[in-house]
Amino acid sequence: MNNKFFNLKNKIDNEIQSRIPEEVYHLNSLQMQSRWLFYNYLNYDYFNQCDSLKSFFLKKSVKNINKNVSLLAIKNPDFNKLIINSKLKELENSIINYLYLFYSYLENRIKSDLKRLTIKQPIEKIPRIKYKEYDHFYSDTIYRIKDNLFSEKIVQRFYISGSIATKDYIKGWSDLDGLLILESKYLNQPKNIIKLKEAVHGLRFELQKIDKFQLHGLFILTDIDLKYYSQSFYPFILFQNSKLLFGDNNLNFFIRNDEKERWDNFWYEGVEFFINTKTYETDLEKKLLMHRIASLPFLFLQTIGLHIYKKDSFEIIKAFFDKSYLKIFNYNRELMYKFTDKILLSINDSLKMHNNAKKLVVKMLDYIIQKYGV
Repeated sequence: MNNKFFNLKNKIDNEIQSRIPEEVYHLNSLQMQSRWLFYNYLNYDYFNQCDSLKSFFLKKSVKNINKNVSLLAIKNPDFNKLIINSKLKELENSIINYLYLFYSYLENRIKSDLKRLTIKQPIEKIPRIKYKEYDHFYSDTIYRIKDNLFSEKIVQRFYISGSIATKDYIKGWSDLDGLLILESKYLNQPKNIIKLKEAVHGLRFELQKIDKFQLHGLFILTDIDLKYYSQSFYPFILFQNSKLLFGDNNLNFFIRNDEKERWDNFWYEGVEFFINTKTYETDLEKKLLMHRIASLPFLFLQTIGLHIYKKDSFEIIKAFFDKSYLKIFNYNRELMYKFTDKILLSINDSLKMHNNAKKLVVKMLDYIIQKYGV
């Protein structure tokens, strides 16, 4: 990626940062990075060579957290105790200790002064999943997922969202989007987190039954995250299209400013992905390409402040861009429906899709540049 794009990223970063008190800006970043650290730790085995790429993301999360902790420690030395020891043999205990300390700190800050920066947003009761509405292939797998996690007392609630929740999935193609909400009072007991990690690892096979290319693990939030909530990680509208697998059905959110994280999502999953040249040889690589293309409308809309359900974003995006740029979404969807056991996409055609998506991303970026006036 050339300097032009890096300079643009820095300009918009600085513009967003200028609107938020410095400490709150870094604390928000730290919360986002802590969630991703928790997600990577629970979903992937960083001691396993098969997870070398995921191990990279976990180590990157640790590096980003330590950077933000150091920035916050300049004005508050107490933050130094949150530094994560990145030596491999001490990493697991250090991560678990960090998560407990960070969420304890965040909860205290919410009580003392951060709550005033949020807007309360209750949600209507989310319907419980009805197994009889699914064929045995899905109902049996979903039941085994519930059975595997229900006994973990740290798990407060478990939701299924996306096309499997709304029952408009494409069998064999659609993956399972699952969200765990954890009870923070158990974070001070390492055995609870380690047991949960083992339970989540045990679900890989079940997730891959539904989608052999499953591109992500189970999403993770704590009850404290709900009190200082960023929609960039798991947009509020997803809950309105979810099913409750188990747990309490009463939910209140306290929504905070997440402008920086929304912009980062669009940058890393949209701009950085498509601006860099890639080749797509394996079906897994092709599925990632198609997944990123399908995500562009809602990522763009989220960046400009519109939280839209992914399925609805393909219609709403038409108001922003000429239809010549949007043909790629129809082609992408046709390929999904044609999928049986192999993605019917050649290496050359995948490169054409990448380049067409890149043109759209540049147009989206132009719109965002005008929004921020940089």
